[in-house]
Order: sequence, then C-alpha cells, then structure tokens
Amino acid sequence: MPRLQKLVLRMDAPVIQFGAFGSQSLREVIIHGVCDTLTLDVCWIFITQCPNLEVFQAHCYSYVPFTHHHAATLRHARLEYLHLDVVTADPGPFFDKFEAPDLKFMSLHYYNLLADGEQEWQHLKSFLNRSKCQLKHLAIGVARMSEGDIVNCLHATPGLKSLSLDRYPFMTKAAIISLKLNSQNSVEDNLCPKLETLCFHFGLRCSARALEDMVVSRCTNVTTTLRKVSLYGCHNAPYEELLDAPGIVRCIEEGLQLVEGVYWDWNVAWKWFRIANHEKIDKFTL
Repeated sequence: MPRLQKLVLRMDAPVIQFGAFGSQSLREVIIHGVCDTLTLDVCWIFITQCPNLEVFQAHCYSYVPFTHHHAATLRHARLEYLHLDVVTADPGPFFDKFEAPDLKFMSLHYYNLLADGEQEWQHLKSFLNRSKCQLKHLAIGVARMSEGDIVNCLHATPGLKSLSLDRYPFMTKAAIISLKLNSQNSVEDNLCPKLETLCFHFGLRCSARALEDMVVSRCTNVTTTLRKVSLYGCHNAPYEELLDAPGIVRCIEEGLQLVEGVYWDWNVAWKWFRIANHEKIDKFTL
C-alpha cells in the first residue's frame, strides 16, 4: 500500500504488519472505538514505522504494558496531532522513547488510579522539554499527575492557546495562582500568556474568588487574549457564583465567554485540524 495516506480502523483485535521500509505515505491513523487488545506497543509500531505520520489517534484499553523500554529514542519530525486515551497500561514509558518537535495538538488521558508507589508522573514534562515543540492546544487528564507536574508542563508550552484539564490532577489555589498574569513581569515570566481558551472539568479545588482573580488577570492584561472559560462539575467554584463576580462581569462586558458544560470536543477539534492543515496550522481556532 505505497500510496495509502489515511487509515481509519475500527476493530477488536488489531494486527499490524509493515514491510521492511514501513509506510512512507501514511499521514493519518485513526483507531476508533473501545478495543481491549489495542496496546501501546501497537501504537509504537505506527509511530516508528510511519515517519511521515501527521495525525495519530487511539484508545488503548489493554492491560498489557509497553515493552520497548530499550529502544533508542525516536525523533518523529512530522507528527502534529496526537490523541491518546489509556485506561490501565502506563503510557509514561511510551512517551519516554520518542519526541515530536512539530507537535501542535495533544490530548492525553490516563485513567489508572493505582499509583504503585509513584508520587509523580513527569513523563509528559520530559516529553515536552525534549521535543521543544510549539504546542498550541493541550487536553490533559492523568490521574497520577500532580498540579505541580501540570505547572511544569505549562512552563514548557509558552505558546499554548487552549488548555483543558479533565478531572485530574486537582487544581488547588496554589496552581490557579500560578496561572495569574502579572503585568509587571515580562511575557517570558508568565505562564502561557497566549491562552485563549481554558476548560476545567471537575478538577478545580479552589474558591470562586481565586479563579476570578486568575481570569481577570488574563482579561485585563493588554498582552493577553483570553476569550473563553468553560466550567463543568466545579462545585468549589460554581458557575453561578463566578458569573455574578464583579470582575468577571466586567470581563464578560468586554467580550469574555463564560461557558457552563463540556466545551472541549476533540472530535470537533480533529475536524478543524484537517481544515486548518490545508492552510496554516496556527490558524486553528475552537
């Protein structure tokens, strides 16, 4: 299949075989649906055997761990969109073995709550620092990550435009304060000064006042472009209370959209990616 550019799979037992030279033509691989036999090793085969792959999306429900621990670190120069959902097997070792300098969109969810004595999950931070990519959009929900791990990841993504935090990690007042913009700081000293969209789903553990202060700092700073804030299941900082906060009222009058409900939809994001990719990747908007 030397000319195949897009592969969409919906299967119960994926068996992948490539020739000696892999696939030079594949640009998109989408593996739909729940498949408890799809392993991280299968994902690794696609990453290593498809050097021109730009889009990869998969949902791994297998218990089988990643086994390519001794493989050399791979530099994948073309990957721009990565969406990976993992239920049980730790994807950390998978991310330790490659880097993606051209990555623009990333969604990573890892649902295993059994920490096995691990106090930190720094694999994503290491991956981002190693890749040195200009990430624009990040959706994250990793039960083993701490709020400190998230903050470290944001230090590695200064050009981020959209951030979605889904359930984990819990974001306390300290983490929310770190997202405040200080007009007296240089742009480099502020976390993600280009953020346009912020989504919090269940994971907030701060007061409405702390969230208000952070949002207002991003709306009143002339160098920032915050346009939308989405809240869902954030009982410590309820939507109704935030909607009535004086600072937020002023921000809404100046154009901020405060949304209650699940705003981030990566199926929609993927469609927009395909449209934007015909022009310029940084023109993607939610």
